[in-house]
Amino acid sequence: MSLRRAGRPARRPLRPLRPRRAGSSAAALGAAALLVPAALAAGTGAARVGGDATTIGQLLLTSVGGSEIDEPLSSFTLGAAAGSAHPVTASALTPVSSVSAGELLARTLSGTRYASVVATLPHLDGGVSYRFERASISAYLLAAAGGTASVSISLSAAAVVQLTPSTATTTSSLPPPPAAKQTCVADPQKASAGQPAPSFPRAAWEVPTAGTIRQSSPTLATIGAGKTIAVFADEDGYLYVVDAATCQLLPGWPRRLAVPPGQLLPHLAPAEHHAVVESTPAVAWLNGPSAPPDIVVGAGSTWQNTGVGEVEAFDLEGHELWDFPVHGSPKNANGVFSSPAIGPVVPGTGTDVVFGSWDYELYVLDAAGKMVASYHNAETIWSSPALYRLPGHQLDDIYIGLDKTQTDVAGGCVGGIFADLRWGSPGSASVAGAAARRVASSSPGLVVVHESGCQGALPGQRRGQAIWSSPAIGLLDGQLVAAIGTSFYDQPYGPGTDRLYLYPADPPSPAVAIRPLWTAATSGPVLGSPAIGVVGYSPSGASETAVVDTSFVCPPTGQTQRSCQSYGRVPGESAGGGVSAVQAFVPSGAADGASLRPLWTRPLPGGDALTSPVLVPLRGERSNDVLVGSPSGLYPLAGSSGAFLYGSGTNPPQLSIHSSCVLFNSPAVADVAGPGPYSGWYAYELCSYPNSPGGGLFAFPLPEAPGGVPAWPMFRGDPSHSGISWSSLGKPSPLGDPTG
Repeated sequence: MSLRRAGRPARRPLRPLRPRRAGSSAAALGAAALLVPAALAAGTGAARVGGDATTIGQLLLTSVGGSEIDEPLSSFTLGAAAGSAHPVTASALTPVSSVSAGELLARTLSGTRYASVVATLPHLDGGVSYRFERASISAYLLAAAGGTASVSISLSAAAVVQLTPSTATTTSSLPPPPAAKQTCVADPQKASAGQPAPSFPRAAWEVPTAGTIRQSSPTLATIGAGKTIAVFADEDGYLYVVDAATCQLLPGWPRRLAVPPGQLLPHLAPAEHHAVVESTPAVAWLNGPSAPPDIVVGAGSTWQNTGVGEVEAFDLEGHELWDFPVHGSPKNANGVFSSPAIGPVVPGTGTDVVFGSWDYELYVLDAAGKMVASYHNAETIWSSPALYRLPGHQLDDIYIGLDKTQTDVAGGCVGGIFADLRWGSPGSASVAGAAARRVASSSPGLVVVHESGCQGALPGQRRGQAIWSSPAIGLLDGQLVAAIGTSFYDQPYGPGTDRLYLYPADPPSPAVAIRPLWTAATSGPVLGSPAIGVVGYSPSGASETAVVDTSFVCPPTGQTQRSCQSYGRVPGESAGGGVSAVQAFVPSGAADGASLRPLWTRPLPGGDALTSPVLVPLRGERSNDVLVGSPSGLYPLAGSSGAFLYGSGTNPPQLSIHSSCVLFNSPAVADVAGPGPYSGWYAYELCSYPNSPGGGLFAFPLPEAPGGVPAWPMFRGDPSHSGISWSSLGKPSPLGDPTG
């Protein structure tokens, strides 16, 4: 989608440092001002930034290691956000005498785990002190005029305890966390409402969310000690982590994503002062397979735009590890829609975090959240990167769709391209021809190794379409391919919009330009990520591998987003109309631009085809069936024919696995480890209710245990959503990706 340039982030990312001893932290830092709108005011004072103010108290931070940080306060406000699972919030803006001192303080505050956070206010309320329980702190360096700087501190906690004069009395006016965020619903009634498919197993449990669910998908990963966790987020900015075998939230969860200072749009209602998550979380072994994993997620939305754009990392206990803000411009929405991929990309940094942003940048962060590489795309990035390590290489390549608006370049693309990027030096043999893709630099960095032509453009034309689809990596007809769709922005859609492209993931030529090996004509724009896997066997035992994806279904002419969403209403469907399509394609003859042959096409009710399919054997066979969502529910289809399974169907009445929930994201399938009543193979659906607020994560037992795993079976490659699937392609798992 063509959004105007936003520029690079104004703030540098923060790396964790050890705290200093009390008394040595910031004697020259000056006064602090705590500034947040509050539903509960424990104390107030005049807020002043950059000048002298009367000191009214101290903020004492005791780290897990025992050291302390002691800061003066010029004012203090304690707030409770109604309906929040972590209701206590506070923030500070501390002026400092230099940028270096401010950066050191910001790193220290945000890089430390705190055993105790106490605010003492001797000049207010009779000398009251408050202790923040299960607190976490984020700190950002803000530039200021006159050679000085300020550090913005944000503090959140699960509860606040008043220590004096009434010692150890919990503040009574804080609202308790909503029950829906803390309660697992066994055998949920909402899973059987509507018209469920008669013979597919009912949902075993649900974890409700207060926020709406849109395009963020559920993530599953098996971590140490044989435990599988489910990670998911909602549009209220909450991130949840659940033990999938017991359906219980892990301690410290849910957590609400941070709101970096200055990002909220003006004139928002107080209830909208939060991040919105459409990106899919990734479970990431950032510090290697012997350390506990972390969770990385992006924030940004066009469904509910609050202005917050960032990527944030948490440990399994819910502590924020780091927050990397991005920044839009007055003409550009701010956000990270791209789901982060996890893998080694930059030499010497270990495991990296890779994502695109609407500020025109493709970012690579190290395990501490520091930017170690970037690529300026000169347009927005919606696609989620896929990583793959080619034979003979020590680092991963980055495969991604990139929007382009090259109106100032002769023959430039207006639409989008598929690109393969790699760490290297411009002009080197490994990246021949890529020097022109870097801006006046000979130093190593991310360079474009290969890129496609303007995707969706007809021969001799420069206008194609933007790319929302995310690439899948897999083997098709013995060749390693990257499959990706073409989305939409310019309307009416051009004749090349409705396409699925399969590019060589390791082309033999070092030239930058690559042509697709195969293309497929779809029923409309493709926004989901393809899945690649075996969907049937011939009588001789030979396997048939297909590429499966979803698309809009559009009229023959006048194709716009509105006309496609309302076209071809399924008989008997309620209000809304429109159909989507799920299609399976197989090679037909030689590659080199040849068309894929449609194996089958299945229309589904609901015109918003935003989901990605999952390939999984549902009937105890070696080949894969298809689980795919639509705005009318979750459907099981036979992989070899597309026929509805387990009594599902679309002719009235509509029968899906869960017809009372709306899916705009992608389901996930995982083998749940660990003791508990819900271990084994389950399908996970994260969806919203059409006529009531909120949503939930539902766990459906699979009818049969799968007999195999396809090459790229679901969105982001595997249920941990790392953006890469190693073992299924016959490759050893790299350091930091034990999920293979």
